[in-house]
Amino acid sequence: MLLSLALLICCAPSAQAPVDARPTSNYGVQAKALAQRITASLNNKDASTLEKSMNALEIARRACADLDVPKEFERGCAEGLTKSRGTPDSYAGNMLKLLGEHGHVRMISFQEGEPTKALLRLAGSGGFNFVELEFGRNAAGAPCVVDVFSFATASSVSDSLRHFALLLASERDQSFLARLRGPSKAMMESFKELNRMNQEFAANRPEQVLAIFEELPREVRELKTVQVVHLFASSNLSPARHLAAYNEYRTLFPDDPSQAFLGIDAYLISEKWKDALGCLDVLEKSVGKDAYVEFMRGIICAMANNHEQALVHWEASIQQEPDLPDPYWELLGWRTARMEH
Repeated sequence: MLLSLALLICCAPSAQAPVDARPTSNYGVQAKALAQRITASLNNKDASTLEKSMNALEIARRACADLDVPKEFERGCAEGLTKSRGTPDSYAGNMLKLLGEHGHVRMISFQEGEPTKALLRLAGSGGFNFVELEFGRNAAGAPCVVDVFSFATASSVSDSLRHFALLLASERDQSFLARLRGPSKAMMESFKELNRMNQEFAANRPEQVLAIFEELPREVRELKTVQVVHLFASSNLSPARHLAAYNEYRTLFPDDPSQAFLGIDAYLISEKWKDALGCLDVLEKSVGKDAYVEFMRGIICAMANNHEQALVHWEASIQQEPDLPDPYWELLGWRTARMEH
């Protein structure tokens, strides 16, 4: 989510009703049906179902939680989030970029109760990801999406919106910084450096990113959002730097659901095949048994030149999910190569 959200700090009307805790009959059935519609829409390369179901006011409320800002500020943030719908840089728009032309989405699991959640798996030309949708009730009792967490970025929509809320609130009220406490205050005190760090990252200058990172106060370096940028920048340098950055992230956030996901590439680049497979084992404890995770086990075994074991994993992936195309292509490529030799 980029600055093109153009958040409006004004007393703007909400595009959606606020979340309400009142019970609704068949709420679980309705929420699951909504998750299925979102999945089908994304498979059709259409982000509108997800975007329209996102309760902008509730997401803005979460983003502004513990910040000393007036309610009209929250409503302005919600309006800005709503205005980003349909743009390539919206949250859902970026999900479609990952998928590419031939990507696919599958709902892996659905959890009723409080909170109600659906786990989606995305796989495409940009790699794969798990995305968790959290549902709540609007004022009419109907289900809506109140947050979205991405394993690939270790962050949620409300996390991203919070960063812009901090920036805009500080620009609007010079006394705002003095009222902040904890991580938010630390981040704002280093805002210029963090902004420069993000600019260097966007310009693909990882050495400069790491140089700025090393000069940040320890409290700021240990913020998750800063750690993620550091990790991604390090991945464009040497395998040793990438692995060191991941080990730092893992130490700081051992229980984060995205921790194992982010470790896969770090170990693969360093050719630590067993450790990469171990990350998939940990990831599967979070997402449940999944055919794409099994497919990835085959990929890692093939990279380690253990082709017989790779075949076992690809065939197991097909048994789990017969309509998953990826293992079929790998099996076809392997058999074609064998015929040529």
